Amino acid sequence: MPVHYRIALTVVPQDERFSGRTEIDVRLSEPRDFIYLHGRDLNVTSAEAVTQDGTVLTANYEQLDESGVVRLSFEDTLPAGNATLRFVYDAPFNRALTGLYKIVDQGDSYAFSQLEPISGRRIFPSFDEPRFKTPFDLEITVRAEHEIVSNTTPLSVELLDGGMKRVVFTTTERLPTYLLVFAVGPLDIVEGPTIPANEVRDRPVPLRGITARGRGAAIRYALDNTPQIVAILERYFDTPYPFDKLDIIAAPDFRAGAMENAGAIVYRETLILMDENAPLRQLRGYAYVHAHELAHQWFGNLVTPRWWDDIWLNEAFATWMGHLATTEWFPDGEYDRDTLHDALWVMGLDSLPSARRIREPVEDPGGIFNAFDGITYSKGAGVLAMFENFLGAGPFQDGVRLHMERFAFGTASTEDFLTSLAEGADRAEVLPAFSSFIDQPGVPVVTVRSTCEAGSGVVSLSQKPYAPFGITPPEDRRWRVPVCLRALDGAADAGGAAARTCVMLDTAEAKFAFDGVCGAAPPAAAALMPNAGGQGYYRFALDGEGWRALLAAKDHLDAAEQVSVLDNLDAALRAGGAEAALLFEGLDALVPEGEWDVVDKATQILAALEDTVIEAQDRERFAQKGRELIGPRFAALGLVPRQGEAVGDQLQRHTTAWFLVGTAGDTALRAELAQGGRAYVASGGQDAAGLSPDLLTDALWSAVAEGGPDFGRVVIDSIIASTNAEYRRSALFALTAAAPSTTAADEAFLHEVNALMLSDDLRGNETTLLMSYLLGEPERYVGTWGWIKANIEGLEERLQLNRMAGVIRRLDGTCDAALRDELEAFFTPRLDRYDGAPRALALTLQSIERCLAFREAKGAEISAAVQGWN
Repeated sequence: MPVHYRIALTVVPQDERFSGRTEIDVRLSEPRDFIYLHGRDLNVTSAEAVTQDGTVLTANYEQLDESGVVRLSFEDTLPAGNATLRFVYDAPFNRALTGLYKIVDQGDSYAFSQLEPISGRRIFPSFDEPRFKTPFDLEITVRAEHEIVSNTTPLSVELLDGGMKRVVFTTTERLPTYLLVFAVGPLDIVEGPTIPANEVRDRPVPLRGITARGRGAAIRYALDNTPQIVAILERYFDTPYPFDKLDIIAAPDFRAGAMENAGAIVYRETLILMDENAPLRQLRGYAYVHAHELAHQWFGNLVTPRWWDDIWLNEAFATWMGHLATTEWFPDGEYDRDTLHDALWVMGLDSLPSARRIREPVEDPGGIFNAFDGITYSKGAGVLAMFENFLGAGPFQDGVRLHMERFAFGTASTEDFLTSLAEGADRAEVLPAFSSFIDQPGVPVVTVRSTCEAGSGVVSLSQKPYAPFGITPPEDRRWRVPVCLRALDGAADAGGAAARTCVMLDTAEAKFAFDGVCGAAPPAAAALMPNAGGQGYYRFALDGEGWRALLAAKDHLDAAEQVSVLDNLDAALRAGGAEAALLFEGLDALVPEGEWDVVDKATQILAALEDTVIEAQDRERFAQKGRELIGPRFAALGLVPRQGEAVGDQLQRHTTAWFLVGTAGDTALRAELAQGGRAYVASGGQDAAGLSPDLLTDALWSAVAEGGPDFGRVVIDSIIASTNAEYRRSALFALTAAAPSTTAADEAFLHEVNALMLSDDLRGNETTLLMSYLLGEPERYVGTWGWIKANIEGLEERLQLNRMAGVIRRLDGTCDAALRDELEAFFTPRLDRYDGAPRALALTLQSIERCLAFREAKGAEISAAVQGWN
């Protein structure tokens, strides 16, 4: 059992390697001739153990496998009791944004770290598992002119010969290895507003922003808004911020979006460098991700999971809490339905046979990497939201606070959390219900029927696994589903007591009395919303009469319910439970007056149909109807925002514009946007001819679509020249507008775009970003897939093998049987090489098969519905 680390590193980013000395105080319960720990690609030149009586035992250090399991064998038996393990070593800086990695930006060399999930072992010999939480003493030697940032504040700085300095940091709180952090180089350090003491915390917390050289001013917006979010989280947890300071670090290149290292959070630049005039999408991204990472300082850092199969709770809770905190931080910011959006999105993944459980047993490194996916983040958050709604916000919060109190600076399992939740809320029935959602995969679909006879209402419910075409789920799977229903008759709507009821559906079928369905005019049954507030993680099904009654009562649905209705209607079509004409009726009913995310959901549904099942002879009619449906919503907003415009209108402007130019073929709007895009590129990302900032990505895309390869090359040059991460992101997306390979010139340009993925002109995280963009465009999928096959070795080197499963998952965006077979044949021999690849390939192939089955089952019906869409 490790009990304390002392780590001394020498980090000079201009070099190719770093060096270190590590001491680990351990406690052995019995004598051992050898022990296992972790170290990956470390050149260990000395290893020894010192017993509690001072005896030094030489050890043989041997890395046993690629994942970094090490056997330390002693020349004599190491006795039980306390001992210290000592190592001297050096290692290469990583080039794939993991461990301690080196980057060069604008001629400056930096070193940053990313240790989660299992890359602490790349920096120092360690027991690299979350169940081990210990204090760390850190000592870092760097060039005298460089800054060094870690988890705690410096205790001392000593100038050394040769232009070096040694920085000793205060001892950390008890942490797992994956929460350590290092940032070294010519960094800008910006003092932020101190986070003042409050009713929860009796001390101020120093706050700083850290950026690459010359970018410090751009982190001011993030710093200025941080104290408010921290205070919101402290009030929720009723627990002070747990660490001695808070740094927010903008890394020029970073593998993840952000990482919650204790006391020093690292972000991609696009998420943290901006001002109040940035695109709303970027500002919202900052707020949510920042709140998510700050929530981790309690849920994950203060209380840490014991093993990787519990990591879901870290990420699910931070996802849910991030939405809750941003809603309080900016009530008009339209954050309150973000958990719903995420949950509806992930149900598509969760309906595949190879989808994993939320709490999936982790038995190898592939299982660890698979744990960081939409099931963990979005399904987990959706399930938490459902049970908060079921228990009530106050009792749920009481359970969370009890959990923080019980396990502060320790580790806890899922069972520990559920016990705290049940005891804090005084609701023992939450334990089996919660477990039914986290210990089995899949989405329940609840079929609802209601009748009203002699003034008495009866509701019949049944549940089974949701199964779209092409998927055969297990028949015996059951959940304990907290089902909340709302009657929508005019006399009993708006959430009145008589209009809403919740039941726990724990059998295949159930009936119960609900007089609310009788409505104002019995014996006719009122329309019934089967998922009141959209809070439940389940799909619902109605018969045709029930769907039409629900659509007719649309004025009594809130925004979350309208989004849920559209999504579930689309899901019913894909499972054979609704006709295509009914989906189009739903779109016509809800889009004209719906909130921004109702319109957004409609554009997603239409774009998915256009990408996969709309046949060539129906495309013009489909595009025309799309323009007629969505066009008026954009026209009401225009290209330029009005003074004091609501956030929802700003969000809708981008949603509708992108649909019109990207899916519905609005050439006039594309030409207008292209003018702004050309101006934006010409100005170096400073001016877009008066366009809303939220249309800049659309404008750049339109400019490439209009300008072809010649302008596309101008955009590539602008990406290479720019240090603005948000501009680079938008411009990379714009390159997907390049025409398919119909001419030699087009083909040459598309090859240039694909080749950027291996170019040093792109940052490491931009390789996978561009790949996602290209594979997300059906017209570019085939060419990009061909390029990936031809350059697989280069991608393996650039991304490293533990990221190649992500490449496989990005290839699920086709609906072509021949391509499915190609993918299977190409990757099957490589499955043993890539961590997590077997599940990734299964999910990708099943996604394609689901699309093929849907097109076969509903293609003709959808074609007829498009032609009859009035």
